[in-house]
Amino acid sequence: MPTNWVMKQIGLPPPKADFRPQPSFLHMNKLQPPRISLRKQARIRRTCIVAGVDPASIGLPSVEETNAFTSALRTQPHSGYKTPADVPEVQLKELKDSLQQKLPKGRKVQFDLFKREKKIHKNMSAMPETIARWEQDQEKASKSTKPTLPF
Repeated sequence: MPTNWVMKQIGLPPPKADFRPQPSFLHMNKLQPPRISLRKQARIRRTCIVAGVDPASIGLPSVEETNAFTSALRTQPHSGYKTPADVPEVQLKELKDSLQQKLPKGRKVQFDLFKREKKIHKNMSAMPETIARWEQDQEKASKSTKPTLPF
């Protein structure tokens, strides 16, 4: 079950800049890490995928872009990157294809939770018809068990 914080990030997404590293004002050749950590971004991305929401629609960067940021932040002391746009493009088509097919980490219960909630909502919306059918069946059953003779 995703936490309330994760659901809040999906429902009321923060600015896109919070998901990306920012240039440091003290050290011009360095990047500050994103305000929302990469681990939290991954949790938000997994929840979006399970819920059927496009992660890019709430401002999350793509997986390739996140990998480029991560490598830029790791090589930061020796790099001349000034902005995230200066980070070189990552050419990982095979990785991208494998990431699209692979489910994110988590328990099966977490993945089935949204399907289960949709099924419950659908069944609850059809409940008045189900109750009416059940009552008709009960009336038919009670009439069929009554004897036709008056004594």
